[in-house]
Amino acid sequence: MREKVKTDGLIQSLPIGISITTPKGKILDVNPTGFKMFGFKTKEEFMENPGQVYWPEQEERDKFFTLLKKGSVINFKVKGKHKDGSELWVSVNSTSKKNEIGEVHFINSFQEITKQKIIEEELHRYESIVSSSNDMIALLDKNYTYLASNNAYVKEFGLNEAEIIGKTVTKVFGKDFFETVIKPRAGKCLKEKKEVNYADWFIFPKSGKKYLNVTYSPYIGNDEILKGFVVIARDISDQRKAEDDLKLKNNAIESSLNAIAIINLDGKLTYVNPSFQKMWKYGNEIHGEPIIKFWKEKGKTVDMIDLVIKNGSWKGELVAEKKDGKLFNVELSANLVRDNDDKPICMMASFVDITDQRNAELEVVRTNENLQNVIDSASEIIISFDNKFNVKTWNKTAEIITGYKKREIVKKSISKLNVFIKPNEIENYIKHISQGHKIEHDEIGLRSKNGAKKILKISGSTIKNIKDEDLGVLFIGKDITFERESHGKLLRGNSYLISNKNNDVAKNLFIDLTNSWHNGLYITRSSPELIQTNIPQTHIKTILLNQDKLKDFDNISDINGVIDAIKDFSINNENSVILLDRVDYLLTRFSFEEFIEALYQINNIVSTTNSILLTYLNPAFLNNREMAFINAELQSLPSQKIEGVEIKDELFNILKFIDDENQNNLLVSFKKISKEFFIVKSTTAKRLKALEDEDLIYVKKQGRSKTVHISDKGKTLLQDK
Repeated sequence: MREKVKTDGLIQSLPIGISITTPKGKILDVNPTGFKMFGFKTKEEFMENPGQVYWPEQEERDKFFTLLKKGSVINFKVKGKHKDGSELWVSVNSTSKKNEIGEVHFINSFQEITKQKIIEEELHRYESIVSSSNDMIALLDKNYTYLASNNAYVKEFGLNEAEIIGKTVTKVFGKDFFETVIKPRAGKCLKEKKEVNYADWFIFPKSGKKYLNVTYSPYIGNDEILKGFVVIARDISDQRKAEDDLKLKNNAIESSLNAIAIINLDGKLTYVNPSFQKMWKYGNEIHGEPIIKFWKEKGKTVDMIDLVIKNGSWKGELVAEKKDGKLFNVELSANLVRDNDDKPICMMASFVDITDQRNAELEVVRTNENLQNVIDSASEIIISFDNKFNVKTWNKTAEIITGYKKREIVKKSISKLNVFIKPNEIENYIKHISQGHKIEHDEIGLRSKNGAKKILKISGSTIKNIKDEDLGVLFIGKDITFERESHGKLLRGNSYLISNKNNDVAKNLFIDLTNSWHNGLYITRSSPELIQTNIPQTHIKTILLNQDKLKDFDNISDINGVIDAIKDFSINNENSVILLDRVDYLLTRFSFEEFIEALYQINNIVSTTNSILLTYLNPAFLNNREMAFINAELQSLPSQKIEGVEIKDELFNILKFIDDENQNNLLVSFKKISKEFFIVKSTTAKRLKALEDEDLIYVKKQGRSKTVHISDKGKTLLQDK
């Protein structure tokens, strides 16, 4: 009896719960620790309810009794129910025993493990989180040896957790990387017992190069002693790339020579780059200002913003206004910016100052207009062709001479225009010039609108752009129809005197004749450079009056040589024409008597060979007696004979005005003469008719247009006066 009392006392004082229950769950006895564990103050209160109340999970109870039938249950974890309704976890050990009358009772011992269970569940959740995390997580001791790691960590090395545990960081990453990157930061974490964060590039054998955000946190045990550190590393390579891209874009925008601005949907500036500030001469005070403030035409700016919002973009030109009020031209390109949900958030615009460009374009226009005015006011015909034989330029003089307006000729092919008498010849000229050859003093024929033939003496050259690319060919020509008709009055077998102050008339007449299928002999003192520039080499032989032979030219130095050269050329060439230039050279080296004797012989040669001799002589070198001998031997040109010509002062003044204007390449109209001399139209016509009757001028008519030109005879008259 004392034994039982002693045992009961021991059970009552145990720190664990003890209970006796029937197989059906009736509680027969329980010690204080047991009923207090479930929140009851007395045993009787606890025993009023069957065991199912405190252990409501039927499935767990069935499992428990199944195990118990086999003999006993050890450390069976049960989720019970506290008096206040909260969960109560207990660990149960149980065994069955029969009493004196054979009834089966269960003797149970149980201990509360709620806190432990919570810790286990939290630990389990933590382990699940760690193992499933995409972040790389590892635990290392103070010697940088791996104690644990998650799957994401070992995966980067192509290993499993067992293969990395126990290894040092040096073996995993290499000594150099450990010493230079990892150790300085991890060492600081261990030394200062505080978190260290950094980002750097890491190279992994499995996945290659990655940019990681790394955090080292000190690992302190329950005993408050530092055990090591935890590594958490996150791959932020995409973020770094995005940041680099953004930085690059930001740098590009900041350093862009183009002005760039971001404008909110209310039309206010939220960002401008330095180029914008420089372009408009503003500082940081520009932020938040309405964009319309910076433009001259406010209404157009508002329309531009509306169009960007409506259509998503806009491009065009506006006139901007700087801080100091100065205006400048801007090419603007704006786009609507949307977020990931396709919602408009702002506008981005770029600006280019095109003031210089527009000024240059205006200057080009003005230059072209001026050039066109020069071309149209020139007395020469100016025609240009592209490389496909289409007419590109047709000036006013060409209109006047032919009667064809620019609109009837320009942009049309040579072969389809009636104005060109020999279109194939023009095309050959263009090809010849395009190949680098020069055309000087050649003649082409035009047909006027009323069918009249016009003869042009032309010079041709290539048209090139700034890149030295051929754009076509330019012809500049003079209407020599009147002169050619006058030259036709020259008689073969005759010698003519040309006594102007310069030899231009003589050379032009000589070249015209050689272009008309005459073979030419040019005897001169001119320099080789001038000869090659001014005298065509086709159908013309040049001999220099010089004691020394110069390259590419024959030379003669005495009068007999001149006679022999003319005789030899005239005998061997039909239709020969000779220009004896710079007679002054012979007169200074020989006496006048020797010269006149030679001239008699030369005249005889010209007569017997049916040639034409043109002798240029400046009258200033001879006295009146000597000029009388020359005039007796040589004839004046038909266009220069002025014997008996007497004109009044008013006619002389008009003639001189016409000559001055012609020399300046200006067209002279009847109206221009009327205005210059304050005379009416009828008087102008009457006086010009008087000059024309004396062959001192000639009038070119084309439709209602008339232009007046001085003749060689008129020039001679002015020189003699």
